[in-house]
Amino acid sequence: HEEAERQAALAIELCPDHAGALLLLEERYGQSERFAELVEVLRRRADAALDPLERQALLERRAHLLDEALGDSDAALAAYLNLVRLAPSPASCIRLAALVLEKEAFRDIYDVAPVVGRALIDSGRGAEAVPILEFATQREAGEPLFALLAEAYESLNDAKRAADAWSAAGRTTDPVR
Repeated sequence: HEEAERQAALAIELCPDHAGALLLLEERYGQSERFAELVEVLRRRADAALDPLERQALLERRAHLLDEALGDSDAALAAYLNLVRLAPSPASCIRLAALVLEKEAFRDIYDVAPVVGRALIDSGRGAEAVPILEFATQREAGEPLFALLAEAYESLNDAKRAADAWSAAGRTTDPVR
């Protein structure tokens, strides 16, 4: 096994995107719980992946390993942010939001705040959406952000703040409701 791993590493030196070698190393590093090396192999595989769903799955696995196995919350936040920018899923948005709230890193996700806020509201996590959307509305006074903030307040039964946010959005209430 060690010889195969050495050969795979040599193949990658010659051809950094060598799919077979990367796959072999991914398997070996995963089995031996060498997560730091596995994270790098997953990044390389994701960079080389042509199929968007394969790339998304690799990036999800990489972010999870950084977060859970390695406990590197800074790198995990960056990985989840890249994942949300590429292909947001409720799970990746929720985990990104948790890391942002834990680190108070609101600036880091300003560009994806509406996507994350929507995922949180739709998942019944309005309380987590509020601080993210409040920060975003401080930087940009757009109607869609205030409407999302109003929905987050409504999910918390905060009628006063919801009304204020709807007013800032140029509405008196949610037209859908």
